[in-house]
Amino acid sequence: RDVERSRGLGDVYKRQIVNIDEGSSKPYQCKEGFFLRQGPNSQKLSRDEIIQFCIDESKMRFDTQINQEFNYPNDFDRNKLKQYLDAIHMSARYKTEDILINLGVAYRRGKRLLFNNAGVLFFAKNPCRFFQSAYVDAVVFKGAEQVNVIDRKIFRGGLFENLINARIYLQEHLNVRYEYRNNWKRENIYELPMEVLREAVANALMHRDYFISGANISVCIFDDRVEIVSPGGLPKPLTMRDLGRKSKRRNEIIADLFSRLDFVEKLGTGITKMRRWMREYGLRIPKIEIDGFFTITFQRAIEKTVESKMSVKGVGKMSVKGVGKKERKILILRKIAMKESFTLITLAKEFGVNEKTIERDIEELKIASKIKFVGPKRSGHYELLEK
Repeated sequence: RDVERSRGLGDVYKRQIVNIDEGSSKPYQCKEGFFLRQGPNSQKLSRDEIIQFCIDESKMRFDTQINQEFNYPNDFDRNKLKQYLDAIHMSARYKTEDILINLGVAYRRGKRLLFNNAGVLFFAKNPCRFFQSAYVDAVVFKGAEQVNVIDRKIFRGGLFENLINARIYLQEHLNVRYEYRNNWKRENIYELPMEVLREAVANALMHRDYFISGANISVCIFDDRVEIVSPGGLPKPLTMRDLGRKSKRRNEIIADLFSRLDFVEKLGTGITKMRRWMREYGLRIPKIEIDGFFTITFQRAIEKTVESKMSVKGVGKMSVKGVGKKERKILILRKIAMKESFTLITLAKEFGVNEKTIERDIEELKIASKIKFVGPKRSGHYELLEK
């Protein structure tokens, strides 16, 4: 409010500023419609802007909306439900309709059982009949650009089925080496940690913006990297700085269905764990870009598939003798990440090479700014340098 005072030389106005707390029940309407405050101005919102505003403010959620086109039981896939229940170790002896209601994907309305969009994406016979872009496009490119396609598969199943298929596709096309324990059991060691890729694909399926049509999730394998791309940026008010520290679910029901699985993180710790797993593997932490799409990139450790010799000494230990330089460096980085103690002599013996070779490997890692030596020369240790 303005208070008028006279100072003899003219009227001077003293303005008192009144602060009003932001409301929690937006959007607010006046007789002229809905407006959005932008600096000193108020901009009237169009129909589409009102809808987008409601989505950003979580007043309208995709996964909770009842899908009027879905017909139960004609469009329902019992096998997909059974596969999911087996994965979460939930008994199927109860009535199917009660299980679906308990999972939060269906509701009773009179004599009808209505499915929400989350239920359709998980348990419909053909989810893409209801949402054309709800598929995963998995592609292998030759080189480092999206030009020459070597292999391609499109997964149009339910969300859980798509997660499994994407994992299998990555396993089929990434380099792997075999290590044998002395019980003759073979272990597959992939060039990228599979738990990281699984978490990234699960995050893409959980947190993509399903309101965006004409765009799908992509899993792209290049010679030098793997990219997982999901439509939609971060849900408001999250920013890049919040990744790994704060969490907000765009699709509550979908995220809850995934979090019931043993191998999917629930409390917003997925990004942090992915970074830690990559460091423990001796690799760069994933790169994240947000430009209307959420893109996470994993640099590949390009190495040839090698079958290691069996260990003769020690119980449960793996032999790494005869591996190449790139593999030696990866394993050295992994030892540093796991804070394992070692010397040039012990590493040389483990890898079956001389000490000069190990010394060169470590020097090259230092030159590449991947490790640094900390502490006195005799009692110090190596640490990873984060990038």
